[in-house]
Amino acid sequence: MTDAEPAQRGKRRLPLWALWASSLILASGLSATAVYKWRSRVESVVASVKDHMPGGDARKVPVIDSSLYSLWAAEISGSFEGRDGGLATVGNTVLVATRTGAFWRVDPESGATTKLAFRVPIDIGTFVDSVQDIPGVRPNTFGVKSIAVIPGATTFRLFASYHRWDAQNSCLVDRVAGAELPYAALQAESPSADTAWTVLFDTHPCISTNVTEGTFAGMQQAGGRLVVLDDAHLLLSVGDYFNDGLNGPSMPQQLDNSYGKTILLSLDGEAPRIFSFGHRNSQGLTRAADGTLFLTEHGPQGGDELNLIKDGVDYGWPRVTYGTDYGTSEWPFSHSQGRHGGFRRPVFAWVPSVGISNLISVNSPLFPRWQGDLLVASLRGRSLFRVRVVDGHAVVVEPLRVGHRIRDIIQAPDGSIALKTDDDLIVFLRPVDKYQRSESAIDLFNGRLVANRCAGCHSFDSDVEEDGIGPTLDGVIGRPIASVDGYRYSDAMEQLEGRWTAESLRAFVRDPDAMAKGTKMQFKSDLTETDVADLVAYLATVE
Repeated sequence: MTDAEPAQRGKRRLPLWALWASSLILASGLSATAVYKWRSRVESVVASVKDHMPGGDARKVPVIDSSLYSLWAAEISGSFEGRDGGLATVGNTVLVATRTGAFWRVDPESGATTKLAFRVPIDIGTFVDSVQDIPGVRPNTFGVKSIAVIPGATTFRLFASYHRWDAQNSCLVDRVAGAELPYAALQAESPSADTAWTVLFDTHPCISTNVTEGTFAGMQQAGGRLVVLDDAHLLLSVGDYFNDGLNGPSMPQQLDNSYGKTILLSLDGEAPRIFSFGHRNSQGLTRAADGTLFLTEHGPQGGDELNLIKDGVDYGWPRVTYGTDYGTSEWPFSHSQGRHGGFRRPVFAWVPSVGISNLISVNSPLFPRWQGDLLVASLRGRSLFRVRVVDGHAVVVEPLRVGHRIRDIIQAPDGSIALKTDDDLIVFLRPVDKYQRSESAIDLFNGRLVANRCAGCHSFDSDVEEDGIGPTLDGVIGRPIASVDGYRYSDAMEQLEGRWTAESLRAFVRDPDAMAKGTKMQFKSDLTETDVADLVAYLATVE
């Protein structure tokens, strides 16, 4: 043994078969037949729930708790290209646009995905070829920013916000274009004739790559969110593209350009016009059932905002913010640091920032207790925030930990909440009651409730920076015993060999000291055998 090796290496370690045998005898006294029945229950709970969730993988069906609902989170993986792109609903399906302009159809109930033939007319290749020698350019932020749909009787109108590169002048704009498609296009899986897209709007002026210092402004703070107001109007959010007076010219307060604004677009031939201004990086935009418009925008260092949007109103950026410049404790243009005087204040501001993205106003029949509430998605926060607004003020802001960077959010045709994440997933959220169609689904939910009793000491999230009293339970089944990096285990746990299994977890929960004499987990369980089986079945889904 070298000096660098821990002293525990020299201690005698118990084989896993001995651990199982002693724990079964000392902790429970169950017969072999009873143990077999218990194990079968765990396996049937995990296996059967697959039949009731989109995507069919019980290991990807976590439960998210909130004050009013517990939610199934069913994850559908596919070639959705991570960041950017967007979501919309068409008929009974969810339409997914990727950053590079491809479209997928996702069935909310079955989780089936189908790649479609039509595309957004974006030319990413020319952009990448043109900017590969320009310092600071990040090609993966050039792409489709948002999509929106207006349904018709036999066709639907599809709109997309995306970057257009002007190679001759080395600059880019945010373009909005639309196309009319038959519903049959949602079934097409083979190549078809090019879709005819009509350009509705280009931002102005074109944002140039010819910058003397810093990062190319065109890759920062783009916004680009589209929302349908009615059959004849769209609203587009446009970020300031770093033109904030500190990193480039100050544009959001000037009315001779498109940046740091929301733009009203007409489908009847009327000229586009500025709707609101004084915005920074407005990545979220939604229209509530009563017509109220809400917008979310990134602040600088702190100060992400939820705003109630009115026609002709100035929201203050870059003259005021609740945030500060990066690496400092002030914003240089603010006359009163940390205040928002003289301009329309946000409904709510997040300090520190959570990396705000899109939002929806809930009117789904699946969520009657959330009616009219906003669900605000976040990137850095990897969460949803349920916000209840009363008389223009946020009276409830509840975080719902999802565990993914959420790029877009919509209400799906079946009433579920659909999320697009930066790690190539579409996630559907539904209340647990929706899936109490089987005994197994109820059992798995019971396991989550039992797991809540463990949450005072253990986390269920691999992203936590440090463990609590006990190590994280994220991915515990199949993990080597006493193997979480940085956690100080007792000598008793260090002596155990093997990996955690359903059987060894069950034995440990029933009587920790019988399995590992002297363990720091001094816990006398009052759980029934059914509770323990459901708990272990739930832990099998946590990874």
